[in-house]
Amino acid sequence: MRWVFLFRLATRREPYGEETIVMLLFSQERALVFILACALSVTAAARAPVLEFHTDLNGTCAATGSPASGTGSFRLDTNTGLFEWEIVFSGLTSPEFTAHIHGPITPGCGAMGNGDVLVGLPIGSPKIGFTTLTAPQQQDLLDGLFYVAIHTDAFLSGEIAGEIAGPPVPTVSLWGLIALALSVLTGATIGIRHQIRSLSA
Repeated sequence: MRWVFLFRLATRREPYGEETIVMLLFSQERALVFILACALSVTAAARAPVLEFHTDLNGTCAATGSPASGTGSFRLDTNTGLFEWEIVFSGLTSPEFTAHIHGPITPGCGAMGNGDVLVGLPIGSPKIGFTTLTAPQQQDLLDGLFYVAIHTDAFLSGEIAGEIAGPPVPTVSLWGLIALALSVLTGATIGIRHQIRSLSA
């Protein structure tokens, strides 16, 4: 990487010529701008306003042993609270009579069946819809506390179910990245000053 190259140049024992010293100083400024730009980009990505989630519906989480299965895709706009979904499934062993998104619950399949109804879903597959989540509900979603359950005549508490999970939300410290950049560049600056003193001697 650029800053590694700069650091190696700055810590060289043999003195450089005047043109090389100027090049090092110029490279140092460019390296600082580059690292700060990367830090800002990563932080912006971590705070993306639209987040995606998914679920895998099966009889294992519902503790029914049903061979039915399904998947769900979800999108949350953290600016507006708009929560959208598309859920598909097949293979139910008996007719569906209702379906819901439930929560909040303790994360894990074992807690399913204990969550309140967040929103009712229409009968059939696919299920496409949306609702608006409050700030606390958005946090519950991010914490993995919601799940989907498809209820049938044979399994009133849910024949198949699955947690709504999302990708890990990165925790990026902009100040931490800046501190790292400044630490590396400070070391490089000390080396460059040493080279300048050697040149002047």
